[in-house]
Amino acid sequence: MKQLVLCLLVFLNVLAQDPAIADNYPSKPITVIVGFPPGGGMDLRARQIADPLAKALGQSVIVENRPGASGAIAASVVAKAPHDGYTLWFASIAELAIYPAAQAKPIFDALHDFAPITHAFNGYLNLNVRPGLGVKSFKGLVELAKARAGQLTCAIPGNATPQHIALELLKRRAKVDIVQVPYKGDGPIFTDLLGGHVDLAFNGSAVGMPYVKAGKLVPLAVTSTKRLATLPDVPTMTELGLPELETTLWGGMLAPAGTPPEIVRRLNTELVKILHSPELRESWGNVSLDTVGSSPDEFAALIRVEQLRWANRIKETGVKME
Repeated sequence: MKQLVLCLLVFLNVLAQDPAIADNYPSKPITVIVGFPPGGGMDLRARQIADPLAKALGQSVIVENRPGASGAIAASVVAKAPHDGYTLWFASIAELAIYPAAQAKPIFDALHDFAPITHAFNGYLNLNVRPGLGVKSFKGLVELAKARAGQLTCAIPGNATPQHIALELLKRRAKVDIVQVPYKGDGPIFTDLLGGHVDLAFNGSAVGMPYVKAGKLVPLAVTSTKRLATLPDVPTMTELGLPELETTLWGGMLAPAGTPPEIVRRLNTELVKILHSPELRESWGNVSLDTVGSSPDEFAALIRVEQLRWANRIKETGVKME
């Protein structure tokens, strides 16, 4: 029986690599796994890509949310899926670069368990405070934090997230004592930040921009390399003397390792077209997201470089996943 099963697995693997299989791709719906809850930034971006991708491929593209364990649950689902191009992973810097360094015993290898398809976007963090705090500038926040040491609270979407690491770096560089308050996602953070239950947060520009534009949050700084076109009056962290807090949030599409190169190329071609479309560029640009659309090799190189960069930040801050 074991030999029969082994032969069947080998046969299926050969079929998966058969160019004829790739020529007929896709012949059924495709599932895109997202490791975060519905309504968050990664979920919204995945859905914005899924519709035009479905039209381009002539098959349904279904977004499926598998939140939990800092993205590890979603990663496990994709890594164990058949490498036939019908299960994809829309993943972010959190899972691909930070998780490997922050987790004592990672349960997946971002560089070996997956086939990168394309780097989709770059985003940034805003340091926002609630209006009732009475702070209008970064300098004012630092002065208040020093005057009220250990009293100001900062919401973070879990341990070892870019937001958590940014807070720890801020505390060290500005020599302030701010209490972190962990949440399970962006939704609860905005509820409590807008309700005055926490004082500040590093929010992704894309998800925080509507609240900033509505005057419900006060932006004090951005982590981009230059000022955002959507917030021209808000300084960068580098301008404020904290270049270490410069942070780019990025994400992209991957498939299970072993996916036929022909299928990876097909997906890359269609996704790059979508990412370079004027409609998506304008839509994402309005919330300070930069569309990219890279080759698979360029995306793999980015993951390698970013893993090293974030490993150094995690070592400095001592941040670990629970």
